[in-house]
Amino acid sequence: GQGGGGQGGGQGRGAGGGASRGGNLPHGVWINPIKVLILILVTCGIYGIFWLYKRMVEINTFLGREEIKPMFFFLSFICGPLMLVVLWKMCKALPEMGQRAGVKIDDRSMLLFLLVLCFPYGFYFLFQQDLNTIWEAAGATPPE
Repeated sequence: GQGGGGQGGGQGRGAGGGASRGGNLPHGVWINPIKVLILILVTCGIYGIFWLYKRMVEINTFLGREEIKPMFFFLSFICGPLMLVVLWKMCKALPEMGQRAGVKIDDRSMLLFLLVLCFPYGFYFLFQQDLNTIWEAAGATPPE
């Protein structure tokens, strides 16, 4: 089967600043990118909003700082351009997260950001793939 990875949300074992590299870092949840896409389609996009919020929290927790302000996320429902700021910051955080986990994540922020604007499903898929690479390097185990 496709395998899932929990219910697609929630935190792994919490996360910290990531002082050590790889292996035993606290991390988020490994989620099958196909599962993310299916859940977004089945819920008419509602899961996508939940997914964005959970990933924002995981990024902030993993980096040990408020890289993405939760208030921006909530205000973006009133002022759409703020969501672009949130998404840009999420994209820019991936290479640093990879470095902390001891794995190279190419800076594809511009590609990911363009996907957000033109083909959001591609954004969700690629972003989750990169996160899974980071979480595995930090000690997450993909589901069987």
